[in-house]
This record gives sequence, C-alpha cells and structure tokens, in this order.
Amino acid sequence: PTGSNPQLDKIPQQIGKYKIMKKIGSGAYSQVFAAFDFDSGSQVCIKIVSKSTIHTEIDTIQFAREIKTLSSISHPNIIRFIEFIEDENNYYIAQELCNGASLIQFLTAAEKPLSERLGRIIFYQLIEVLIFLHQNGIYHRDIKLENILINKDMTIKVIDFGFCAFGNQDSLLNTICGSLHYLPPECIRGEAY
Repeated sequence: PTGSNPQLDKIPQQIGKYKIMKKIGSGAYSQVFAAFDFDSGSQVCIKIVSKSTIHTEIDTIQFAREIKTLSSISHPNIIRFIEFIEDENNYYIAQELCNGASLIQFLTAAEKPLSERLGRIIFYQLIEVLIFLHQNGIYHRDIKLENILINKDMTIKVIDFGFCAFGNQDSLLNTICGSLHYLPPECIRGEAY
C-alpha cells in the first residue's frame, strides 16, 4: 500500500509470513491492515506503528507495556495476540482478525436503539473483561466504543492496550490519559484514580 502519506509509503507489501491486503482502520499512533497468513492460510490483523511516532521515553514505555500485556494474556473477549515483528521503519503487531465493526460503528449503523437485551449481552462481556484485567493487575485506561469490536454473533473483543498500566488494588494511578469524552471525573479534576 502506498499513497501520499510518507509513513504509508514505508509499509511493505509483505511482512514476514503476512501479505498486507487492505487498510481496515487507524488510530492516533497506528494503522490497521487485514493481512493473509501464508502459514495458516487465514486472515489476520496487523497493527502497524511507525517508529517515527515513538518520540519520548514515555511513548517507548507505553508501547512496550502494550506488547507485554497482549502477549501475556488470553481471554475470549480480548483480541488475541499472534506475534510482534519490527523492521527499520515500523513495529508490527499481528493479532486475530475480528470480522465485525467497532461498537461505535455498530450503534451508528443500527436502524433502531440498542435493545436492553443486547445491551446486557455487550455489557456483561465488557465487565467480564474488566474483572479479568483488574484481577491480573492490568488497567486498560482507554475503554471506549471505538476500542470494542463486535462481530455478527454479538461477541465483543477489547482492543488497543496502548494506554494500559500495571498496578494493584492498593495503588492509585495519576497519569491522565485516554480519550477526553470517556475520562472519569477524578482524572479531569487531576486526582489520583
């Protein structure tokens, strides 16, 4: 894939055993592509982070946390990590491909409001993920509709652990991060949370 964006020009057509197919999303620091895995014969998702976007020591720490978190956990409602690759220009995170949409896309495309029954199904899965993460000392810190994927059988997958932090129930965090419209009041007030 190439284009007018110089960072896109540096993305190869093939990364290891993966052939890049099409762009399926982007975030503040990354681009996401569907790819074909020659070994398994299946499609995967490749999150590509340009090394030029990792500017500070904090950026490096957060990126390392994301990789460490994804590679060390397994839950049916968290996107499955496959492998990490890097070259001189980019970092590549191979993950399972969720055939669906983000929750914001799902809700926006719906012809009628979300039913209470479906809301319970989604909310239950999300709470299960948060309990699992917190029991393992992991705090996502950017739960929002854009970071929750939903497929046709109404299974959700939480993605994007770029702001995650490690801790325990006895410690408080104080870094303000995440998305403004989803921040809890204590973060906006500058309090520990």
